[in-house]
Amino acid sequence: YATLQKNQYFEYTVCTAQAGYYLLTFTCGTGNATTSLDISVNGTLVLDNAPLADTGDFTKRNPHTLGVIHLSVGDNIIRFKTNGGAVVSKRFSLQKTKEDKEDITGDTTEFTLNNTTVDLTNGDAANSTATYATLQKNQYFEYTVCTAQTGYYLLTFTCGTDRATTSLDISVNGTLVLDNAPLANTGGFNKRNPHTLGVIHLSVGDNIIRFKTNGGAVVSKRFSLQKTKEDITSTPMTFALNTSTINTSASKVESNSGTGYVVLSPGGYAEYTVNTIKAASYLISARAGTEEDGVCLSVAVNGTTQLESKPIPNTGSYSTRPDHILGIVTLAEGPNKIKISNVSTTSTEWTVIKYFTLWDAEKATPVSSSAATRLEIENYATENVKDKTCASGGKWVSDTWVESVSPIYMVLDVEYDGYYDLDYTMMHRGSKEYLSTITIYIDGKSVGNNTGTYIENLDSEGGFNWYAASFCKYRKEQLWLEKGLHTVKIDIAKTSDNVYKYQMDYMEFTPCTGFDIQSLRVVTDFGARLPYEIEDSATAYAETKILKLSEADDVLRLLFAQYDANNCLVQTDKKVIDVSAMDVFATETFTVPLTFRGSGGTVKAFLWDDETYAPLTEEATYDEPDFFDDSVLYETASYTDATNVLDMNGEYYADYSIHDENYNIDAIFYDSVVGEQSKVFAFIGVPKGASEENPVPAVVCVHGGGGYAYSKWVKHWNDRGYAAIAMSLTGDGPDKVAPEVMYTTHPHPYKGVFCWGEGAFLADYKKAGMYQNVLNVIRAHNVLRSYPGVDETKTGIVGVSWGGVTTTTVIGVDNRFTFAIPVYGAGYLDESETSFRNHFTKAANTTKWDPANFAAQSTVPTLYINGDSDTYFSVSSTTKTKKVTENSKLCIRHKFEHGHSPVYKLEQIYDYADAMTQGYDPFITISDEKVENNILTAKITYPDGVSVASVTTYYITAAELAYAGKIDWKTTTAYEATEDGISVNVPSGATFCYAAVTDNNGNIIATEYLPVK
Repeated sequence: YATLQKNQYFEYTVCTAQAGYYLLTFTCGTGNATTSLDISVNGTLVLDNAPLADTGDFTKRNPHTLGVIHLSVGDNIIRFKTNGGAVVSKRFSLQKTKEDKEDITGDTTEFTLNNTTVDLTNGDAANSTATYATLQKNQYFEYTVCTAQTGYYLLTFTCGTDRATTSLDISVNGTLVLDNAPLANTGGFNKRNPHTLGVIHLSVGDNIIRFKTNGGAVVSKRFSLQKTKEDITSTPMTFALNTSTINTSASKVESNSGTGYVVLSPGGYAEYTVNTIKAASYLISARAGTEEDGVCLSVAVNGTTQLESKPIPNTGSYSTRPDHILGIVTLAEGPNKIKISNVSTTSTEWTVIKYFTLWDAEKATPVSSSAATRLEIENYATENVKDKTCASGGKWVSDTWVESVSPIYMVLDVEYDGYYDLDYTMMHRGSKEYLSTITIYIDGKSVGNNTGTYIENLDSEGGFNWYAASFCKYRKEQLWLEKGLHTVKIDIAKTSDNVYKYQMDYMEFTPCTGFDIQSLRVVTDFGARLPYEIEDSATAYAETKILKLSEADDVLRLLFAQYDANNCLVQTDKKVIDVSAMDVFATETFTVPLTFRGSGGTVKAFLWDDETYAPLTEEATYDEPDFFDDSVLYETASYTDATNVLDMNGEYYADYSIHDENYNIDAIFYDSVVGEQSKVFAFIGVPKGASEENPVPAVVCVHGGGGYAYSKWVKHWNDRGYAAIAMSLTGDGPDKVAPEVMYTTHPHPYKGVFCWGEGAFLADYKKAGMYQNVLNVIRAHNVLRSYPGVDETKTGIVGVSWGGVTTTTVIGVDNRFTFAIPVYGAGYLDESETSFRNHFTKAANTTKWDPANFAAQSTVPTLYINGDSDTYFSVSSTTKTKKVTENSKLCIRHKFEHGHSPVYKLEQIYDYADAMTQGYDPFITISDEKVENNILTAKITYPDGVSVASVTTYYITAAELAYAGKIDWKTTTAYEATEDGISVNVPSGATFCYAAVTDNNGNIIATEYLPVK
């Protein structure tokens, strides 16, 4: 053998009688996976960093295929140079290969992918072998393919994946040609199935094909190229539009187009050439988004306009891109240059397009407007149809492993505009971890899946029932479908590492008739749901929203009734609603006002058929929640040092208290009697020098959903001269002290239910997380008030995020606080433009729990603080809660970050606490704010020494507040001081706004979030 150390080389002279290409195999032993060779022929580098797999040690010498080299007639000096580690070599071999340098030798050619055929410098070399090559997320490898002629090739990639979200970006010679080509989940990396990725174009000579992963890992075995003369090998087929897939010199796109989309302003266009083997008609859809009204697209094929001015509705954001049906185009045999143009009429109407899709237009299924249309899924599935007949008379699709199931596509041809109820049957997902989530998309928008509440269980004796899963019928009510063509995709998504099955039977569209009661509720004078507080002389409204679905002559009666504490009727009022006078497909809101006579009791709203007085919907009843007994306010506080308490291992907790020259903070457990919970852990501390003779004010610190008992929060208040208690409402013990593992719990044996999430608001209130939360916060208050050195007449409460929700609830039960500061979290969660809206409106929850119901009963001076772009709690819901809370103020801070740390640093919190515990209000008071004729006015009263330093008005131009913090705030700082406050000219086009008034001390008090009129 011959040995090379790192960067050493040797040479060998080979003589041949004719020029040709030779496959070079090198037999050697290596000691690590990073070793590679540079191969030069006659001084020219021909194989760069050819990898050598680790053979385990130098005595094990395996053959390594390095690649193809070219040798000339006569002598050829081959140099072998090492990179990385040492190499002990035994021999090399040369095998004659193709003379014409064409890798693609037939209609279908396979190429092996392993650690010797591809360069894994940017891949996962450590997890690749001589039989496969591995890519982790965002890694890539390249393979050079040579062909003697230009052509189109169908690319098939054989690999294994373990999730449904994995995809590949395919580039040829540096140009992205297939964007996010999906890979179906194979169930594991060792299960390697072929995946048809799409058609790519190769030029004469060398073509460098790059395979790059998006999502999860990929273990690849081979790829194949099949000669074709068409892009359209099946439908639907998607064609990406971006700066890599179109000729930008031939198209007119904006400079901010990218590798994932093109941006078209009016007059702009993108061209893409599609090849088809025969003339045919296709439905064309475009995935596009826009923030403007009036955007229209036209489609031309080979220079002839086939679709003119097809509208693209305002999607609210350029990044929100549903599928839009444009119409039907006819493609000729061979190449077809498709030109998609923005033909909008003004210069501001941009659209962002990700791709267009061609569908088989001949397979459109008619949807009747007069009778139910049943669509048997078996008729649209191309594979995996179960032989067993199902209840509908069709056949199951399917009970096979999810990775073998392709998405199911169809095209609907709707007869007339209208509302339809969609019934569909699927295997219920629920919490069954081995089942897939099946989702139905119409025109790119999800309209239903198997994770919701079902109508009925269709399982019967002897029927399908895998592992106690249920086959169920679901309903999507009042789905609006316009006349014409619509695309449908039924997709199967794997949601964990387990193996899932799925099953589906049919979809059925039934036209809706008559009218629908969209809502029936009781609201305040500012349009929000009425909290549970009936006050003399206050006015509320019974409100119903009616959608007219078809011609109907019904007459309804809306009644509003007030009852006293003994459930005796006090008064009623009514409105007669003539449905026949409404326009078909119109939605109208009807109200009945009632000014209350006396306080307490309940109010109810009813909707009846006016002729028969038969109730059409359940009554909306508003009464005071009875979750909490005020006896908790008078309990004797009972607590002990944490070192006296046993942990989950049956050992006493270590000493987590903090006693040094700066702090006296105890780690304690206090008693609880909520359900299964018997103890709550907390840090409690008083400033140095506090005593019974020198008591200090105190604060209850309520953490957020991902938080726990923070000793540093107690320190912050101790530094300000306050005693403080910070408890763990999650059931964590004192050993939960590392913020970098936020969601890792360290439970103690005495914990109850988790304090937030699915179980926070339950109709069975004694099992609800919020029930436990509120009682344990009040008990923490009891402990704090009894603690040595605390002035029990000067206590406050501060809650962050979910702690703000808890605080807003607590102050409606415990009125002993001197001040309250809910930060971020407040009430009206079901009306918040964030994820909590969806959570709060789930069937297992109840609006009876809404924190606004409790805040409306509070007498505690309250400062609500929120950021105007908070991703968890919207400023609209915070405003509504402030409006129902007596003696409250609102502080909205522009782009205020969400978290505990920003709250610790906010001086306004400490200023408010200082002033309130000393008996005065430190901030301006804003009242009577409104916007009329685009002028915002507000009255302001000032404490002594406080004045306005600046006013910044923030406004939006969208129809509603963007969901989950994605808000495009615009600003104006101009204002006028009036005799009793301020006046601001709100710019034209504004839809909602608020004014943040900063005083001369740097504190902000804001107007409410207001509609612009």
